[in-house]
Amino acid sequence: MPGTGLATVTYSFAGNKDGQTPAAGLIRVGDSLYGTTAGGGASGRGTVFAINLATGVERVVHAFAGSDGAQPLSALTYVGGRLYGTTFGGGAAGSGTVFSIDPASGTETVLHSFSGKDGANPLAALVELQGQLYGSTKGGGAGGFGTLFRIDSETGNLKTVHDFSGGSDGANPAAPLINAGGILFGSTTRGGSSSDGGTVFKFQP
Repeated sequence: MPGTGLATVTYSFAGNKDGQTPAAGLIRVGDSLYGTTAGGGASGRGTVFAINLATGVERVVHAFAGSDGAQPLSALTYVGGRLYGTTFGGGAAGSGTVFSIDPASGTETVLHSFSGKDGANPLAALVELQGQLYGSTKGGGAGGFGTLFRIDSETGNLKTVHDFSGGSDGANPAAPLINAGGILFGSTTRGGSSSDGGTVFKFQP
């Protein structure tokens, strides 16, 4: 609360159908905050939720069922009136998904299910650049060390733009990319030229 130095709880998850274990940041769209929970929901596989800023009332926008994704660990991205995100697991092959959601109706669309060869287990939020969404997967790809990918937000057409080798270019990206003047910057948790300590990298589409 401004001016008091005190934090107040806006909403406490009950750990049931309302979701549990939110692991990612929130975004504001209109008069609500939107986020994800890694667990809970109708099937226990996580949710997308909204919280009204004025009232603190929570609404489950979507509960994941497994086939449409499971365990969302990334923040959401708002582009063109829709929410976009990733799930760590679930989907057709159990390797995670990229999804979009209409925040008003809660209608979810699976844009892509990762198969392993094209990446697996995305952890980070998506970033919009030049009308496309970019993201990373922690695993999968040609060498199993993760990928960078580009996906069309309307068609779901996904292209792997880089397969991490586990060597000097890094391995296992987990943090979100940032757009700095049309160049994407990111980091990997492992790999690099010394001590397997990770890297900071840039990618120019």
